[in-house]
Amino acid sequence: FGGAFLILMLLLLTFAFVFPMPGQSFPRVFVQADSPVTIAAASLPIKPEETTTDWLDALIWMRSNESVRVVASWWDYGYWITTIANKTTLVDNATINQTQIQLVAKMFLSNETEAIKFLKEHDVTHVLVFVVADYQGSDTGWADEGKWRWMARIAEPLTGLNDTAYFKEDSWNERGQNTVIFKLMEYAKGKRISTYNVVYGTQILPQLQHFRLVYFSNGKLVLGTYYPIVAIYEVLYE
Repeated sequence: FGGAFLILMLLLLTFAFVFPMPGQSFPRVFVQADSPVTIAAASLPIKPEETTTDWLDALIWMRSNESVRVVASWWDYGYWITTIANKTTLVDNATINQTQIQLVAKMFLSNETEAIKFLKEHDVTHVLVFVVADYQGSDTGWADEGKWRWMARIAEPLTGLNDTAYFKEDSWNERGQNTVIFKLMEYAKGKRISTYNVVYGTQILPQLQHFRLVYFSNGKLVLGTYYPIVAIYEVLYE
């Protein structure tokens, strides 16, 4: 009776959580979840119709490329890069060194000339940014296009500048458009979103001096509207 009970429970759990819903190819536990695992939803604050693989694909790409050794990104993604991609990061979810987080924030809000000095000191080989935009290239504010404001505020003790120094009303000012975070986000959007190029023109893509785009995720539109883009840039020191 005990064995039969265990078998029955296993079957019930299998049907309830493992087998897909009719007409779908992913586990029904994902469908039933009110808030799916962050990485399975590409770190989006919405519930996609199916598993979104942009982050998983990017992490697997990093793991399989030996040229990727030290990755600079915002701290939110550090733990994924360390545990799944098996690469070294400058900051992650467990970083308690506030100064280190401030320095990474300052790097992202610096121009390329200043940022490259910091990256070289830490032997960084690649920089990762995450941006979410709609099908026309408009920012959602869910990823680094929203988190950059916190980067600016965290770096303020070192820079003397808060987020208003880079952004005026509804657009980036000249200082903001010269920051590393702006350039890398805009360049990734321009390469990923075809309608972005049609509407705005490819000539607006920033000119990159010390960064070369080597990977960007190419997953499906989420809910037919949103592009989650994980972009990885090689750092060029020469």
